[in-house]
Amino acid sequence: MTTMTIKTEQRILIALDAHETTEESLNILAIMASQLHAPLAGLFVEDSRLFNIAELPFTTEIKRKTAQEQNFHSDTLSELNKSVSTKIQRLLEELSARHKIPYSFRTEPGELISKALTQEGVDVFFPARKRDIPQPRVFYQKKTDLLKFTLIYDASPQFERALEMIRTLAKAGLLTEITLLCDTDIPESLAHKLAGTDIKIKILSVSSITGALRDTLHMPASTLLLMPKQRITYDELTRLFTELATPLLLLN
Repeated sequence: MTTMTIKTEQRILIALDAHETTEESLNILAIMASQLHAPLAGLFVEDSRLFNIAELPFTTEIKRKTAQEQNFHSDTLSELNKSVSTKIQRLLEELSARHKIPYSFRTEPGELISKALTQEGVDVFFPARKRDIPQPRVFYQKKTDLLKFTLIYDASPQFERALEMIRTLAKAGLLTEITLLCDTDIPESLAHKLAGTDIKIKILSVSSITGALRDTLHMPASTLLLMPKQRITYDELTRLFTELATPLLLLN
């Protein structure tokens, strides 16, 4: 009898831009990558659309928190991008050293979602984006701290990879419970695939995965949403992206 081995050690691309990213979600990813032996690749995208707008005469911006209006120039935007990318790169360096995982970092112009989704041969991680309402800070540095997963079900090789990742993290004592979102019947064999891990499975039946995503993206930032890349389109992700308060991992 031949046993199929599913490779889980795939490079993870971290999709980043000038929007503030929560440290918690990057730390969650680093812990996962360490257990999965997955190299990290940071991709910081400088939004070319904003630079085009900044080149227009008399362009101003209104500060989100103070509602004050000020001039908006490409030099200001460049400084902002440099400041944020430097901060994130230093954080990734610290996390990579702490968890002993290889990492790389590069900056490119373009549009974030398009750039991220067109990268081949990698899983894509979108970190949680900071909310206006303060959230509890969770760093998962102790063995007793547990990750929380919400997993989108479908009968695909990516879902099988997700199960292998979950088994690995569960055996490391980092995961004991997952929530499964499904819009179809779940095969009985699923429980057998997670046998021996003591993982509790919560099943949430929904009429539409796309419709349910709006609710899952409002979960605590310590929860990871895991789904096959083909289950979400560019347009769907673009519409949901401004609400992305939960880290999202798309499996290639």
